[in-house]
Formats: sequence, C-alpha cells, structure tokens
Amino acid sequence: MKRLILMTALIISLAPVYAFSQGPEDAKQHLNIRNMQLDISERENQIHRQQEMAKLEIEKKRREMNRQENTFKRKNNMPCKGRQKPCGAMGHVVVFAVCALIHILLTVWVYNDIKERKTGSGIWIIVVLLTGLLGIIPYALIRIGDTKQN
Repeated sequence: MKRLILMTALIISLAPVYAFSQGPEDAKQHLNIRNMQLDISERENQIHRQQEMAKLEIEKKRREMNRQENTFKRKNNMPCKGRQKPCGAMGHVVVFAVCALIHILLTVWVYNDIKERKTGSGIWIIVVLLTGLLGIIPYALIRIGDTKQN
C-alpha cells in the first residue's frame, strides 16, 4: 500500500512538470509553422486565381478582336476585285436579272407571235411570263400542232 501511495504522489508531483515541459516556445513554433503553411496555400490560391483571370481576359480580348475583324470584313465586302470567293449578293443579282430578262423576252416573243398569227389567246402571255422556259414549251408544241393543221 505504501508503494501505491508513493507512486500516486510521484505521478501527481510530476504531472505538472510534464504538462508544462512543452512550454509556450514549442506551441508558438507549431502555430508559426501552421500559419506559414496557411499563408503559402493562400498565396498559391491567389496566384492561381490571378492566372485564371488573366486567361479569361485574354480570351475575352481575342473574341472581341475576332468580332471587330468580322465586322470590318462585312463592311468592306462590297468590291469583288482580287478575291477568291464568289461575290455573294452581286452574283445573285446578276442571275436574277438574266432570268427576268429571259422571261420578258419570251413573253414579248409569244405576244408578237400571237399578234402575227392572229390565233391563240392572251392567257399564254401570262403563262410564259410567270413560268419562263417551262411555259414556252407547251406553247411551242401547240403552235407546231396548229401549223401542221393549216
């Protein structure tokens, strides 16, 4: 029993010494190391965010430059000289003008033919004007049939 009491007294007397043996210096050093690690990770995160923002800014400026370049190309798209691509709207205008001219010439020919032969009706003028070559084919077939009968 004496032993147990001596051991308990020894443990009780040495416990405060052991508890304070680490001292505030070790705790401060541990906190400083932890704070330095947190600062380093925070700085790394900040640098990473800045790099991402710089990438986004560069991409935004690149898109803006492409948009301005496309706008400039559209504004200066009028002359066809020196370009490899077709002229776009000018080509469509030319094709439309040629088709309209053909329709008008065929209509005039049908009108003169009906007037000259004094046969047929004015409905053929409207048909040829609206359908062009598709309307002149039946008119020509009917006209050939009329000349064979005469």
